[in-house]
Amino acid sequence: MRNLKMLLLGAALTGFVLSGCNKDAETDDQQLFAEEMSYSMTMDEEIDLETDEIVLGLEPMSGDCPVITWAQPRGTFPNTVTIDFGTDGCEDRKGRIRKGIIRVNVSGDPKTAGTSVTTSFENHFVEDVQFLGSRVLTLVSIDDQKNKTINRVVDMQWIFPDDGNASRQANHTLVQLDGGDTKRWLDDALSISGSGSGTNKSGATYTHTITQNLEKQADCRFISSGVLEAVTPRGTVSVNFGDGTCDHFAEATLPNGRTKTIPIGRFWRN
Repeated sequence: MRNLKMLLLGAALTGFVLSGCNKDAETDDQQLFAEEMSYSMTMDEEIDLETDEIVLGLEPMSGDCPVITWAQPRGTFPNTVTIDFGTDGCEDRKGRIRKGIIRVNVSGDPKTAGTSVTTSFENHFVEDVQFLGSRVLTLVSIDDQKNKTINRVVDMQWIFPDDGNASRQANHTLVQLDGGDTKRWLDDALSISGSGSGTNKSGATYTHTITQNLEKQADCRFISSGVLEAVTPRGTVSVNFGDGTCDHFAEATLPNGRTKTIPIGRFWRN
């Protein structure tokens, strides 16, 4: 009888431990959704800011790297811009090593409504993360202060150093809040709305919606405010980017109600 009681107690304890492990694994999986979404949204804004800066000739990237080449004389359209970071790579202005090529096709005058800018990637890496896919930005309108409204269609994939990969498709509206009437890119500010879907590194699919417009200041590497919400197979995950303070953290709310502070940037584990 005593042996039977000990056996039952051991089984109960084992079940408790396994239950706790499963809950921890579930929490980690949901946190991964939040971290990947915050990373991909932030990189969206950075890449588009860089290409916009070069296409408009506001403040070209400094130094010998990347090498920027226009297929036709600059200022004529349609045109193609090649941004080449080289096979060995070089450090960008944010201190990250970049490799490969970003190619930008411009259909017409970038200051004319209806013009589209299509960006694609050729062996392009940012901190050992490979970028694949394309993004199309179409100018919808320009207001009296020269601020733009842009439609953005994203179809991207990322391959991480641990061989994991993630993908995302999205349709966004970008509204320029400030900086349209100056030639300084550092005073630009954007408001982003929209929705999309994707697959995370674990192979789980999700849909996402910006429930509170995201805001990105050009002089800050990170999205600094707004809320992004994703519906995953295990529930809803939301990411709150903050109150406008420029920092590399966001707050994730998981399906179980727990909140976690997550990094906006290098989140993968090598």
